[in-house]
Amino acid sequence: MTKTRLHDLLIRPKQAADTALIQTFMAERWGGEPLIIDCQCYYPSTLPGLLVFQGPALIGCLIYEVQHAAREIIVLEVTKKQLGIGTELLQIFLRDAAEAGCQRVHLMTTNDNLDALRFYQRRGFSLSGIRVGACTAGRQLKPSIPEIGDHGIPIRDEVLLEMVLPAKSTA
Repeated sequence: MTKTRLHDLLIRPKQAADTALIQTFMAERWGGEPLIIDCQCYYPSTLPGLLVFQGPALIGCLIYEVQHAAREIIVLEVTKKQLGIGTELLQIFLRDAAEAGCQRVHLMTTNDNLDALRFYQRRGFSLSGIRVGACTAGRQLKPSIPEIGDHGIPIRDEVLLEMVLPAKSTA
C-alpha cells in the first residue's frame, strides 16, 4: 500500500506506532474499544487499516480484519462527511484487497444506521443477512452500546453487507 493524497489529506496504512492514536479516536467516536460485532470483541487499535490525516490530525480510518480469502471491515469512520473521504478509503481498501487475492469483503452495521446502509449499497455492497437481536446481546459485553440510534430507531439488530470481488488478474 502506498500513501495517497486527496486534496490536502494524507491517506496511509496504519502503523504499529498508531496504537494510542487509534485508541483515542475510537474513544472519541465510538465510546472506546472494544467494538462488538456479532457478540465478538474487536480492538481496532490492534488490527490493520488505513488512516486519513489532515495535517497532524487523524480525521478518519478504515480498520479491517483479514479472514482467509475475505476481509471484514470493522470500522469505517470519517469526521468530515460528504467530501468523498470515506469513498476514497473504501476504494483504496477494495483495490488492495483484490490485489491481495481477497475474494469477498463484508461488514456489519446496525439496523438504525441508514447512512451506512445507503453508503455501502451505493458502492456495490449487497444486503446478505440479518442477525436479529445481536445488538441486544452485545450489550452484555459492552453495556455502553446505546439503546436508541440514528433517527430515533431502536438499535437491536446487525445487518450484514457483502461484496464479491473480481478474480485477481493473472495478466
